[in-house]
Amino acid sequence: DFLKLVPSDAAAAATMRVPAEQFLEEMIVKMDKDDRQVLNDAFASTGVYRDLRDLIDELGVSLLPRVGFVFRKNVEDVGLKRQYSHTVANVSPVPQIAWEFWVRGRANKPIEEFLKPLGASSGNVPVVREFLQPQIPGTGELATVLFGNYFVVGNSGPLIKDMFNGFYRVQGRKPILDNQDMQGFYEELPNILNGFGYVRGSAFAKVLQD
Repeated sequence: DFLKLVPSDAAAAATMRVPAEQFLEEMIVKMDKDDRQVLNDAFASTGVYRDLRDLIDELGVSLLPRVGFVFRKNVEDVGLKRQYSHTVANVSPVPQIAWEFWVRGRANKPIEEFLKPLGASSGNVPVVREFLQPQIPGTGELATVLFGNYFVVGNSGPLIKDMFNGFYRVQGRKPILDNQDMQGFYEELPNILNGFGYVRGSAFAKVLQD
């Protein structure tokens, strides 16, 4: 199912068995100090969380011990800029990135609480929510969607929308699983994996060039 959420133009993707909260804690530790403070301030401003670690503690109980990520070259979000005169204060070659988490059964109440400050949901229709923060490097935003047993968070609304649309094969989007070169590779995969990584050379090279 992970490959159904990777858009066909992704530069790379990986997934692994690991406690989600441990993975998130390691991400925080590895972040640039100033970038970490920007995110801490953003979540503190919601009035719901003290900082990133407080958020992780809340979400951890809802997540299964597996994570995935997808990234591709960053391009300007023209729609967001047109609608909100959105600017990116911290111009950076950081790619568009999305982290995928699997929800533990129906234990998604902490996730729904997290999503409330980012905008109301439209009934039972999954909505990609975009939270503008110009100081976030490269994209100036956070984006997220909760649908089915998947919870996706990233720094790019367009990437997450393409993941969502590719999963359902709508609006002309397809997952990387539909690519011809992936089909043969996919058939050789064992039924059970502890980890999986995929790099699409031509697209990955463009990210490295940036």
